[in-house]
Amino acid sequence: MAKKIAVIGAGVAGLSAASHLQRNGYDTEIFEMHNLPGGLCTAWKKQGYTFDGCIHWLVGSGPGHPLYHRWNEILDMQSLSFVEMEDFARVDDDRGNSLTLYSDADKLGAELSRHAGAKADLSAVDAMVEGVKLFALDEERDPAVKRRKGAFMVEWGRTTTVQFARKLDSPFLEYALQVLLGPGSISGLPWLMSVFHLKSAGYPIGGSLAFARVIEKRYLELGGKVRYDARVAAVMTEDDAARGIRLESGEEIKTDLVISAADGRFTIFTLLGGKYASDEIRGFYAGKNPALIPNPSWVQVSLGLSRGLEGGLHQLMWKPPRPLVVDEKAKHEVVGARIYNFDPTLAPAGHTVVIAMLDTKNGDFWRNLRHDDKAKYDAEKSRIADEYIALLDAKLGGIKDNVEVVDVSTPATAVRYTGNWQGSYMGWGWGTKVPVWTQRKLPGLRDFFMTGQWVTHAGGLPTVMMDGRATAALVCERDGKEFGSGT
Repeated sequence: MAKKIAVIGAGVAGLSAASHLQRNGYDTEIFEMHNLPGGLCTAWKKQGYTFDGCIHWLVGSGPGHPLYHRWNEILDMQSLSFVEMEDFARVDDDRGNSLTLYSDADKLGAELSRHAGAKADLSAVDAMVEGVKLFALDEERDPAVKRRKGAFMVEWGRTTTVQFARKLDSPFLEYALQVLLGPGSISGLPWLMSVFHLKSAGYPIGGSLAFARVIEKRYLELGGKVRYDARVAAVMTEDDAARGIRLESGEEIKTDLVISAADGRFTIFTLLGGKYASDEIRGFYAGKNPALIPNPSWVQVSLGLSRGLEGGLHQLMWKPPRPLVVDEKAKHEVVGARIYNFDPTLAPAGHTVVIAMLDTKNGDFWRNLRHDDKAKYDAEKSRIADEYIALLDAKLGGIKDNVEVVDVSTPATAVRYTGNWQGSYMGWGWGTKVPVWTQRKLPGLRDFFMTGQWVTHAGGLPTVMMDGRATAALVCERDGKEFGSGT
């Protein structure tokens, strides 16, 4: 008889782990608190418009990238249509300057050179162009590529975006590259742009929820089961082994193994009561380690416009005449607009969707405000939306009078629908070197695994998809089975 496994959470990590386990002969069932799959990979409808809350681009959307084949293990990639953008984004300053990060490496180089000053060292541009092309190569097929990438990182890893811009004698590039990449290493530029150069960073037509639905479809075709509106209240243990789950309804489900793809903090300290948390693991969530900080949450302003926005612009970042204040911890000197002209399924014909995602690290403020003073909470959402619409109207024109639908979500929204700690959209922050993967198998607890964004480094959907796969492989290894990935 096949071993029965309960998977907590129907996000991409949970769906990935369950799908691989189902394919390898296990009897899996996913228990999801929401009534939809995808977790944070989601979208929602309002008055004829669809507002996407996740995917900007999907690494591995094209067969030229190794991740394409990993995605194809858990969904039919050919059943999806992807839009591959001609550029990553456009950045404007307040003096009329504009930088477009073109997907093609040579066009990108020409654009960087266009902003170079009289004393520029243009060999730096050549190096970045070659870097984009280098990182687009598959190191699995050619070990020499991996060595060349390593050498590039040694040479450029310590060069900041500011230092690179100064090599090009360009104050504007100093500003624009920091908007795009932050003040860190310029080596992030070729790494980021390589997937666009490969035409493997596309947007799935239909949006994030439609994408999650395709993963769910493959899992159900394999014989898997998903129970929605099934909030897990506890992981049941016996003799320090996981023996099933208890739902909030009181129903108990006995299993041979439990995998949690839910929020890490909730899993360890609520579902398991903190019994299997070492001092090291407790420290992960204590908020005292500067090397381990959750990614921010966000306030999302979504607009349904009764017009299209011509010109091919799809992602714009600009410096408005005044900052946009989200809350006391988030004041945005630069704001952005994601313009969804490229997906006709998200809005009525001739209309379009525009979305702004405004980061904030003040998740508790928004949760408490919604709980303690709903009227003020709603007023703050309206204030932010009104201010954003005014800024966008001043920038592009013809916005304010064409707004048909306004929707604002907050960190409180993310917590309500996903349970994610502080509403974080991607678990731990970039650059995490603390061994968070030690949570995968909690000390002293058998027949239990964790998977997903809290047990791995930042990286969005590909990272959690791969983590679910890795967790399934560990279960097979533990049981002496040869892991088969399927196609």
